[in-house]
Amino acid sequence: MSRLKLFLIGCAFIAIVFIAMYMYFGDKYSVSPLGQIFGSGLVAAVFSQLLIFMKERSRDKQIEDRDRKFIALQLAVTLERYAIECAMRINKISDILEEYYQTRSFMVAIPSMPNLTLPDAVEWRWIETALTSEVLSLAPRISFSEGSIQFILDAAGMHSGAEESQRQLKLMGHDVWMLAEKVRMQHKISPQTYVLGQWEFLDTLKKERS
Repeated sequence: MSRLKLFLIGCAFIAIVFIAMYMYFGDKYSVSPLGQIFGSGLVAAVFSQLLIFMKERSRDKQIEDRDRKFIALQLAVTLERYAIECAMRINKISDILEEYYQTRSFMVAIPSMPNLTLPDAVEWRWIETALTSEVLSLAPRISFSEGSIQFILDAAGMHSGAEESQRQLKLMGHDVWMLAEKVRMQHKISPQTYVLGQWEFLDTLKKERS
């Protein structure tokens, strides 16, 4: 708290004491007209400054809440887009496997884990600690998933690698989507409905998890 704010609070306290003393002792002691004018002016000035301070404080809080919610929204949308990308890669792998069953050869590379790039503007002090911990733990989890996919590809071949890629994508996509929901709920942001034609990507993630 700044010195000016402390000074105003102190003046307000003095003004309140002055009013209380005047009301209590007013009938015992006379106050000169000049004293009355000075006291009234002091009280008016102090309360005027306090009113300004309260308005500024309310405005600053509104701005802070707006900025906090905007940062949380950016984070939630980033996580949601990542989950959607995971679902898209699951579908693409399904198409690749379907082609493999017909031709007995893989014509394209197996999609792996997408990169997660968090917004540069994230102020982590505005995000709940538990949520921050979950978000920041995604990077090593994604690296582990990528390593697992590459290991299966090298050890067991393209078909098993494709299935492992789908498994890792479904796990990460579902968890990231649930984390985005937590961010929205924590910051009182309405859920976002993504209309991607007739494709229900959440059904893809849920189906692949079963």
